[in-house]
Amino acid sequence: MCIVDTILAQVVITTLSTSLQLSYLNLKGHFTHIFLDEAAQAFECETIMPLSLATETTCIVMAGDHMQVSAQDVHLTCLETHVRLMHDAQATAQCTSRE
Repeated sequence: MCIVDTILAQVVITTLSTSLQLSYLNLKGHFTHIFLDEAAQAFECETIMPLSLATETTCIVMAGDHMQVSAQDVHLTCLETHVRLMHDAQATAQCTSRE
């Protein structure tokens, strides 16, 4: 995935799991909107990857049919903890790559 192509694109479509690649490009806050389709069927750990790209101003839409599979409880403190851990891991990886 090329960072230039991603930055210039008006819309970026990815799966939950491959959205992790976007976090490696340091694009936190780049996206104005993040849409999670089939969110009712997603596990919390899957939703953390795209949500780690959000800031306080990012509009997040979680869509899904709760009648297909029961909705997963998403706890904000859990998400915040996982996002913080992911950010710390990225910072550590960047420091290691500079050495």
